[in-house]
Amino acid sequence: MMIKMFRNIHLFKDVILPLFVTMMGIYLGLLLNQWQNNQSEKSLKKTIEIQIEQEVKENLKLLLKGSDYHIKSMDLANHYDSLKKDSLIHFFEKWQGLATTFLKRTAFESANLSGSFKAFHYEDYHKISSIYTTQDQLQKVNELYINNFLNLLSNSGDDITKTFNFLKIYLTDIINNEKSLIKSYQKWLKDKKKNNILI
Repeated sequence: MMIKMFRNIHLFKDVILPLFVTMMGIYLGLLLNQWQNNQSEKSLKKTIEIQIEQEVKENLKLLLKGSDYHIKSMDLANHYDSLKKDSLIHFFEKWQGLATTFLKRTAFESANLSGSFKAFHYEDYHKISSIYTTQDQLQKVNELYINNFLNLLSNSGDDITKTFNFLKIYLTDIINNEKSLIKSYQKWLKDKKKNNILI
């Protein structure tokens, strides 16, 4: 009886073909799922690239404006002893203080905290991360100088020489740091435009 049942089963038609169709269906389903995940990852990566590029461009504009102000202030600080009293008064009337530039990092932080950078190659992430690290260092140096400047103002009284000497040191350091960050921004934007990828 068992032998009769096995004889009636056509091995290819009844066993191998349905098994093959089922395996192909599973395989195609897995391929489709992988393709959808890849498309989703590419879309996420492109969105992050656009947001970071916009943020870097905005920061570059802010930094160029701040750097221009610092360079002009440096020229005045270098020649303060040759300025007349009226010129000094005019300088302080137009002086905007230390004019620290507060740079944005929202797009980078958002991508970092959400884990979205997992879609990037390590080298790409490292390059953009190094720009934001340099940016953070500039912010910290600015904060340090602001604290020292406030301390100097409260302790120096009317000694304008100390104030201008401090400004010379501050402006020299900040201008150099700003130039370095501006170059980093410009290089990253140039490489990105050249390669049309996040580097």
